This record gives sequence, C-alpha cells and structure tokens, in this order.
Amino acid sequence: MPTLVLDVFTKHASEQQYLPATKKAYLNSLKHYCDFATRDGPDNANQIAHTKERVCFWITSCHECGRHQQQRMDGDLAKLVTPDQLSQFRRSKPVQAAIMVIGSTSDGLRTLGQEEYVSVRDYLMMEIACSVKSDNPKH
Repeated sequence: MPTLVLDVFTKHASEQQYLPATKKAYLNSLKHYCDFATRDGPDNANQIAHTKERVCFWITSCHECGRHQQQRMDGDLAKLVTPDQLSQFRRSKPVQAAIMVIGSTSDGLRTLGQEEYVSVRDYLMMEIACSVKSDNPKH
C-alpha cells in the first residue's frame, strides 16, 4: 500500500506539474492523515507507519529539490542583472517617470492610464525582485 499511494501521488503531481512547495504541502497532509489513521491502534499500524516514514523522506526530498531550484533561479537572476545594470536601471527615464507617477497619485485623486500602470507595475516588480535578492543573499 505505501508504494501504491506514493506512486499514484507522484504520477498525479507530475501530470499537474506541481511546484516543489505544492508537493510538500500535499505530502504533509498525507503525513497528518497517517498520524490520524494510527490514533486508535488499527491492525495495519505498521503499514501506515511505513507509509508515513516514506512520506517524511519524500517531504525532505521535495525540500532539497525546491532549494536547488531556488539556487538555480538566483544564479540566473545574478547572471541577468549586474549591480551596474541595476544602478543604470534606477537612473533610467522610465523609472524616473514611474516614480513621478507614484508621487502624483499618492493623494488618491488621480487614476492611472494603462501605459502609466504598466510602467509603475514593471518598476515595482523589478524593485521587489531586487530587494528580495539583496535582503537574503543566500537566496
């Protein structure tokens, strides 16, 4: 049974293209279910304990996979954006325009047009991505 449950889950997760964090969440739910199922000492408690043991191993495996994927993404980001390019970006006309739009709408009386919205959105997304990178150099 343990192999069957995990094999079915693995096939389903692959078909759905779940991210490592999603797989881990589902596996944690399965682990909690195993705890629940053994609560009253059923006849198949050893089999359930074995399933739980394998699920815990898979959770660790998903964590390692997620960490590796994050490291690859961080490496790719570092290759894509250098500190000089970031400084140049922050001094660019589109960024200055986005900052001016943010300042001009801070009173809430002015609405943004599509072009202004896209400019502000792109600026904010870039700042968020770069601030997350600089706040946590390990990631």
